[in-house]
Amino acid sequence: MTFNAYGSVSDSISVNIIDFLGPTITTKPEIPFRSGSNVVFTCMVETLSTQITFEWECLGKVEPKSRRVSMFNSTKYYSVIMRNVHVVHDGKTCRCSINVDGIMGNFDISLAISRKPIIDISKETRCESSSAVTLYCVIDTGFPLFGFNNWQHSRHGTLIRHLEGEMVHTKSILQFNSCSHDDTGDYTCEAYNRYQGNTTFANKTVSLIVYGPPIIQSEETVTCNNSSVKLTCTINTGLPVYGFNPWIHYFNGTFIRSLNGSVQEINSILEVDTCSYQNAGEYICVAWNKYGDTALIANKTIVLVVNASPMIISSDVIREQLTTLSATFYSPDETLLTWEHSNQTLTNSTDRFQTLERNTIELILYNTSIACDGYTANLSIRSSLVGIYVLLLQNPFGESRLFFEVNKLGSQDMTGYYDLRTVMFCIIAIGIFILSTAGTVIMSKGIRRKNVIHIIGPHERCPTIPIYHTAPALDNTQNEYAIPETGYLQVTNEQYELDFSQDTVNKGSEKSRYMSSNYDEIDV
Repeated sequence: MTFNAYGSVSDSISVNIIDFLGPTITTKPEIPFRSGSNVVFTCMVETLSTQITFEWECLGKVEPKSRRVSMFNSTKYYSVIMRNVHVVHDGKTCRCSINVDGIMGNFDISLAISRKPIIDISKETRCESSSAVTLYCVIDTGFPLFGFNNWQHSRHGTLIRHLEGEMVHTKSILQFNSCSHDDTGDYTCEAYNRYQGNTTFANKTVSLIVYGPPIIQSEETVTCNNSSVKLTCTINTGLPVYGFNPWIHYFNGTFIRSLNGSVQEINSILEVDTCSYQNAGEYICVAWNKYGDTALIANKTIVLVVNASPMIISSDVIREQLTTLSATFYSPDETLLTWEHSNQTLTNSTDRFQTLERNTIELILYNTSIACDGYTANLSIRSSLVGIYVLLLQNPFGESRLFFEVNKLGSQDMTGYYDLRTVMFCIIAIGIFILSTAGTVIMSKGIRRKNVIHIIGPHERCPTIPIYHTAPALDNTQNEYAIPETGYLQVTNEQYELDFSQDTVNKGSEKSRYMSSNYDEIDV
């Protein structure tokens, strides 16, 4: 079959595309909700269409809502409702349904009601030492029964103490009238509510930082007894940056030395190796911390008391009319003093006299001279009392001994020690010598007596020895000068002798032949 006709045929169809994104529901506040709170529900859809309707079905209420255009984007539409939620609404569902050009869509949200109270607490707080500061926390709950437990103070995760706060309505207040470094740390506020016999707790923590000079803790006094001892000081500070300076040693307010301690965490430890008066005194521990760029310094003094036997500082021998043995010693404790000779305790007598004086003495501590209270013990004796003398010093912690050896003195040792008796003897000897010489001259010009002999002997070299000239004794007649006085030279019949009353001297040193036995040699 053949068609010879010409022409065109067409057809069309109209397609309407409906495109939307959503709906979605958001809440303010977020889930979970506090019982009794007002919650804002927002349903949002994004589409190019303008034919939109919303419908809510929430907590038993159904209500249509007109659309609202978002101010930020004209393609977004939303609907808002508000509901007051309670514990009975826990697990309930709220639905938002939309109709976009006859196309339906919906979104469901399940409600969760928190049984825990919601707590608002103060922010991190700083307090200058000795100032007042307040911490607080506020409970937010829809339950009628609620309250607070005691605040918990902890530091570095370690519980320090519990503190009772003051409850004012829904607030718990913790007040510090004068904060200190001990108050530094974390404070936890714990609140609770009750519903149908169930108690639910919640808590929040706030930090308190106390700044100011550190607090140093240590013993006031440390005692040692003939052994090493450790001095320890501990720094108490709430600031993270801290440290110690060297220890400072003082005695009676005078600086002695500076010493490095061993730092172990919050402790500075100074070990004193020996327990002696050299180490006695005050030791100052210096600690510091930093608040910002400012260094804050504090110190604490520890007194080291040394329990030791008396310390002999010096000794001396004073040669005057009497020989005095002298010793200076230091002892802060009550001291018993005893002089001994030949293992016998000496007491005051005509031959011996003891004294004890309290005075200011000089101590040398690590090359530093210190003036302090001390004692000087003296024993005055006649020079003829030779032997070993012992000074015994005793206090509650021990004893000390000092030995003096007293010997006879020789003539060469006495050139600088003339006492009053020596001067008197010299004057008498010179007078007798002059009278004797004058008499001899007169007699030589007159009648010469053949029986009188004058001899100048070697003893006349000493001006302290008087010379007696005597006539020869008659047979069987005792002359009054036949027996010489002790220590005087007798010249008769071309013979001389020096008579000493103490034979022990003649048995000793030869140099004592020309000296009186009243003088001793003292070796200390």
